[in-house]
Amino acid sequence: MKAPILYALIACFTTGICAGNTGAQTAANKAVLFSNAAEESYKASTKTIVNTKIKKAFIKEFGEATTGTWSVAGNNFLNHFYIDGRRANALFSKNGRLIYTIIYGTETLLPADLKAFVQSEYQCHDITTVFEVMQQGRHIWVVQLKNNDEVITARIENGELEQTQQFTKSK
Repeated sequence: MKAPILYALIACFTTGICAGNTGAQTAANKAVLFSNAAEESYKASTKTIVNTKIKKAFIKEFGEATTGTWSVAGNNFLNHFYIDGRRANALFSKNGRLIYTIIYGTETLLPADLKAFVQSEYQCHDITTVFEVMQQGRHIWVVQLKNNDEVITARIENGELEQTQQFTKSK
């Protein structure tokens, strides 16, 4: 994988929906641990105090009308918030540098040209979940698709579609 955050995204897609499948990769296992640790950090820290630099960086990036709940994630600060009615996370360094943003949504989040591209490659599948990831100048779309037989996770970056996971549903 190209970035550790993608492991966490894949874990979000697969946790709970593919129970009982075998052959889980070490990376996916690490993603589940990362995801669980982030969730525990979020639950344990509902009143995290962040410095002025981080607050200003957040407002500059997302506007004053956007608020959220801060938590500590390692040496960084994670804000769980809503933007345009969609759930989002933004991770900032202690110096106020934006590390990544993830916006969670459905197929309506995916631009029309990318939606058509994905549907042309996976004609017998429905798009169920979409993550928009912006990290250090990169723009990545993670898409979950499913049909009656399988669940597929794919990523789109720089116009390239790459299937990252495929699970067969149990009968």
